[in-house]
Amino acid sequence: MIWLPVGVHRRITARYARKLRGSGQTLRDVMNDMSWDEQYSRGLRAIRHALREAYEDDE
Repeated sequence: MIWLPVGVHRRITARYARKLRGSGQTLRDVMNDMSWDEQYSRGLRAIRHALREAYEDDE
């Protein structure tokens, strides 16, 4: 578990809750069927992406 700024957490939560085109499933639903290693890897990417977006918004 890591500490994230509230805005970054909200970005990630919104992304995971969004319905994927064509499947009607959320990203969270799809990731539940992945291995722990794949979930971890994709989670890190989501955190990096959200942090980058938040940094760009602050500029």
